[in-house]
Amino acid sequence: MDSIQRLLNKLARRGNYSSLSEGSAVIEFHGDALKNSAFLENRTIVDDFLIFASLCYGTICQPLYQEAQVSAGEYKGVFIVQHHTGINTSPVALKELDVISLFEQARTSAIGLDKLRVNLAIHWFFASLREFELGNKLTEAALAWVTLETQAKFLSIQGNKFQIVESLLAQQAFSTVPTLNNLYFLRNKAFHEGSLSSLSETDADAARIAGGALVRAQILNLFGVSQTHFQQEFTHLYLR
Repeated sequence: MDSIQRLLNKLARRGNYSSLSEGSAVIEFHGDALKNSAFLENRTIVDDFLIFASLCYGTICQPLYQEAQVSAGEYKGVFIVQHHTGINTSPVALKELDVISLFEQARTSAIGLDKLRVNLAIHWFFASLREFELGNKLTEAALAWVTLETQAKFLSIQGNKFQIVESLLAQQAFSTVPTLNNLYFLRNKAFHEGSLSSLSETDADAARIAGGALVRAQILNLFGVSQTHFQQEFTHLYLR
């Protein structure tokens, strides 16, 4: 939690900041209105950072409550932010010292992206992450696949469901993912039943973990984060 707290503190450098308890924080802003979101419509830079932090840490960072008041050019906002702790031991995607600069870079890169594609990616990423936190591992894996598949369909990539995801990853210069086929089996098991008879529990869990990391990497890369910035222990999750 400390690392995310420090990052949120940097983001709120004009405001007051305090820790509520492990897994939560308060950010209070005063001054000019917050910049608009570069990722989604009708959101703020705070929402962008929470999305980016969730991708980096593989856990949901979300505002539980927010209040804004604009008067004579003055903005006041309070964000109570929760970071779910104790449930995810996934390696952080990026080095902590790089997160702020890469976040700013991602916001610049996202301006040129189609907002519908970004919305699809973020929506299904968080849907998968919520299933993980609920303990629904099969649904988590299936929705990780959907995160990739919906983007491929949006781009009108041709082929069957497996081929279009392969092509999507190839377009972003990802190396071959050894567990991609098993992740596809999990997707079929969740949606069609009876398609997973030959996949062991060990292989299924490895594919699920790889899928979660792969989706994080794919969206970060979509936002302009070079794969060279990914930490080795993170990429190992989907390249082993």
